[in-house]
Amino acid sequence: MKKRVVNKQKVFIFISIIFIVFCIIFYGFRFIYYYRKFNRKNESGETIQLLSSTIQTNSKITSIGDGLYSMGSEYIFKGKNVNNYLMYSGILWRIVKINNDGSINLVTNQSMNEFMWGTNGSNYETSQVRNWLNSTNDNTGIFYKNLYNPTNYLKNTNVCLNTISTLSNYNCDNYLTDDYVGMLSVIDYINSMVDEETYLNIGDEYWLATMNQNDYAWFVDSDKISKSLVTDFYGIRPTITLNATVAYEKGDGTKDNPYTIGYNEGLSIGNYVKLDNDLWIVYEVNNDNIRIALDGYVDNGNATYKFGSTNNYSISTTGTLGYYLNNNYYNSLSYKDLILTNNWYVGDYSNDFTNIYNDKVEAKVGLYNIADIKLNNDTKNYYLLTKSGDDKIFGFDMSGYMFESTITQNRLIKPAITIRKNKILNGNGTKDNPYILEV
Repeated sequence: MKKRVVNKQKVFIFISIIFIVFCIIFYGFRFIYYYRKFNRKNESGETIQLLSSTIQTNSKITSIGDGLYSMGSEYIFKGKNVNNYLMYSGILWRIVKINNDGSINLVTNQSMNEFMWGTNGSNYETSQVRNWLNSTNDNTGIFYKNLYNPTNYLKNTNVCLNTISTLSNYNCDNYLTDDYVGMLSVIDYINSMVDEETYLNIGDEYWLATMNQNDYAWFVDSDKISKSLVTDFYGIRPTITLNATVAYEKGDGTKDNPYTIGYNEGLSIGNYVKLDNDLWIVYEVNNDNIRIALDGYVDNGNATYKFGSTNNYSISTTGTLGYYLNNNYYNSLSYKDLILTNNWYVGDYSNDFTNIYNDKVEAKVGLYNIADIKLNNDTKNYYLLTKSGDDKIFGFDMSGYMFESTITQNRLIKPAITIRKNKILNGNGTKDNPYILEV
């Protein structure tokens, strides 16, 4: 009986056909997936314009002067005068760069708070700033928790973890990729410069994510990079990364008409609310209520007040700031019935901002604490609720820097209250056209 001879050529052809069919199916599905991802359509069947594409179209690509630079597979804004403004979640941001996958890196236009970078011996992963930016454990992630619908708009952002000891020699090959919120690195700052000028200089001092050496980190010192002990106080400018699929909604990137996404979200941090003749700014959004701080000061800044005889915020002891705000001031408000009794955290800030949650006072009227997002940076010389040791209280000085104040110093007062998320009757939440709420 004859043995069957296997035709190797036919086997090879058969396997090749199977492989080709598999490739066609695999890459066909991948093509359809990415085509649909980057060519999304609305309910009317119209193609949705991606934000990243719009930014590249509106910003002239340049290789000299201020503008948008093509750097390998990325597009980076450089120079002082660039139209890279974006509004999201009630906060004005600056577009830092467009990544090779179409995602967009942003940094807030101003500092959102001010306190220590960390404690001695900490690195960025264990730092106070990271815990304030992201939800890592209880009472952390203050900034992230107040962003509008972050799971729809954001992807994880890369934070460079390299320690940079000198500005003449730096690189980044070690990234933290687990967080939604980060901070600028030394490299981000340097890459944004043209002739020593950059839009990242805001006349303020703020931390960078980059360590210099043990117990030292880099910060922007108004218009240059310097290093400082991690236990010093500087501003915090968060960074985020928008998904590549975020659609263009409106705006042209100028400060007066920024790119705007999620502009129909309703009440969000940074919005202004008018109650009677008083203007308030939203700094915390919860499920059924919002916390708001007076945009200016009590009595329009014509009067100053001492905190009290101790640094305890007491609403029952006459002659103290807490008593004045929850009696005299509260009873003078025509809308006092809208104000909810709430917990105001008054713990001591000792290296860790989460310690402030160890003590609280129930009251109608309070003040910012050290962990609260602070959005109107033009206001100065006022007290916070947060204690420092036995006889001091944190506050902002005449220049707008946070410091430990004596409790007997006369200062301006910036009260805060809690109200329900009432129905918006009119307005758009800006300072010039604040929301008017249903009473």
